[in-house]
Amino acid sequence: MSTIVSLPDQSTATLPKRSYLNSEYGLKSWLLTGDHKRIAILYLISITFFFFIGGAMAGLIRLELLTPQTDLMAADTYNKLFTMHGIIMVFLFLVPSVPATIGNFVLPIMLGARDLAFPKINLLSWYLYIVAGIFTVFVMASIGLPGLNGFVGEFLILSGTFLVHRWWAIAATLGTVLAAVYLLWMYQQVFHGKPDRESEKMRDLGWSERLIMVPLIVIIVFLGVYPKPVLDRITPSVNQLLAHVDQVTHTHQPPAATGRIASSTASTGRGGQP
Repeated sequence: MSTIVSLPDQSTATLPKRSYLNSEYGLKSWLLTGDHKRIAILYLISITFFFFIGGAMAGLIRLELLTPQTDLMAADTYNKLFTMHGIIMVFLFLVPSVPATIGNFVLPIMLGARDLAFPKINLLSWYLYIVAGIFTVFVMASIGLPGLNGFVGEFLILSGTFLVHRWWAIAATLGTVLAAVYLLWMYQQVFHGKPDRESEKMRDLGWSERLIMVPLIVIIVFLGVYPKPVLDRITPSVNQLLAHVDQVTHTHQPPAATGRIASSTASTGRGGQP
């Protein structure tokens, strides 16, 4: 004897009035949530932010590949930019996207669970991801990788020094290599090393301090991609300072720094005669 189970009428079924989107309101409810769906959305917003940073670098790479010549950047600069693009897209976008975003949202639903086993630890993982991602961008800017503000200043200083004192420029270039080694070691010790007694008592960043990081990252990327507004602002002052130094020390800028080579070449013919 078989029993037929009657199913409820699906035509009258409605969605629940309360969901993970409207259960609570306010920024604090999202930043202190334990809901795995909300944490997945936080991850989605974060990886989208880093995706646009890596995408801007990819755009610069594609612009350079439009022509065979080195129009936008030199070969070594292209290699550095390609490396930084890969670091951001792999470690800050692709790796967190599958387990943290899709896994957080879909996996508990597939298992029939209401939430993950440790919701607060799940939320803590997002905070650690944000801090590590921001720290990575600042480390790369300090190293002087292309596309960030540190590269612009480092390139201008080294190229100007090379025109006047080549050996000092070579020594400074070796210093940048040592600085990169130190910064990578520092990153490893901060995020993968064992804390000592003093660091265990250190207070974490407050919300106001964390929000300050967002405009700083925007400025770092903007100045690395388009430094012209700042350079145009400081160029008259720099020219006056150089003229004053030349007058006091009785020295002169090399022709390559003042552009006299190009002007003299344009004024001469093929045989070197005017």
